[in-house]
Amino acid sequence: MAQNLQGLLRFAIEHSENAPTEPIDPKDAEWLREALSASTVDLSKQLTDDVHILSSHLSSTEPNLDEMKDIIEDLLTLTEDLDLSNNFLVVGQDVLLKLLFCGPPSLRADALRLLGNITQNNPKAQSLYTDNGVLARLIVLFEEETNVEFLRYLLLAISCITQTYMPGINVFMESNGVNLVLDALVRELRKDKSDKVLRLVSKGAFLVFCVMQELALKELREYIVFFLYIRSINVVAIAKKGYG
Repeated sequence: MAQNLQGLLRFAIEHSENAPTEPIDPKDAEWLREALSASTVDLSKQLTDDVHILSSHLSSTEPNLDEMKDIIEDLLTLTEDLDLSNNFLVVGQDVLLKLLFCGPPSLRADALRLLGNITQNNPKAQSLYTDNGVLARLIVLFEEETNVEFLRYLLLAISCITQTYMPGINVFMESNGVNLVLDALVRELRKDKSDKVLRLVSKGAFLVFCVMQELALKELREYIVFFLYIRSINVVAIAKKGYG
């Protein structure tokens, strides 16, 4: 692959705008077609293959943790694309759930990173992981989790699921999310005031702020609708009175 890419770069330079215009040699044209074909990756297939390999490791009694981590990193890159992220919802949903709640402890934070990647700015994914109970299960983890790195990515995943998504925010509130998050932050601060913990507190406080802001905006929107409704009734009443 690397040799093909180097060859493609050399070919592009030799046939740039400033190069003399000459017909492409048939052999060069054939080589170019083969090089482009070899350099093209079916990303959707790659995502599916990654999911299958990850699933195999999760089912194994001796999973290769290094390979699993590499696959998760690859999936993180692939799911930056919204279409591929939605593809993952079809082929990888069950695998991610298993990785989150039954996978190797050392990969739990990576699973949360992947969940955050998939749900960020993606209402379809936010709806899925809210409706299937994952969000509520994640919120409860604040009660007992003490690993700062895990808490960091737990906040990330919950933030991505709830961001500007009112059903997710409602679940967060119904699950006592505000108190659980704040209690966890206070607990960590009492043990340690390192930069890592202070960054965690900042992220947690921002999550609570965003949730409160969305709720306030909802209340404001409802008030405005109610106010305009009352005004419209008054206008109609005045109009009828005038005609009377």
